[in-house]
Amino acid sequence: MKNSVKSILGALMLALFISSSALAQIGIPMGEDPTEMTQMGKEQIDPEDLPKEVVEAISAGEYAQWTVDKAYAISESGTLSYEVHFKNPDGQAETVTYDQNGEVIGA
Repeated sequence: MKNSVKSILGALMLALFISSSALAQIGIPMGEDPTEMTQMGKEQIDPEDLPKEVVEAISAGEYAQWTVDKAYAISESGTLSYEVHFKNPDGQAETVTYDQNGEVIGA
């Protein structure tokens, strides 16, 4: 079980690296402020698109053994946060909100 979570997180980090490399190659700027979302609100994103800091917080936190079921980017009042929905092997669900630095701001 522990190895499968590490494998999943490793795959997520690899996908994030590959995605950022591909975007850089096609000329999409990577240094833009992510808080400048064109639409205020909540947008579902792929878990692979979570920022590195959030992925690291997940792997070091109490939900490291859980599966990321869904992820959302939330833009509100000029700040960006990430709502992550987890499920454990027993089907129990939990939701945690992280700021851009991977700090838990809501559970």
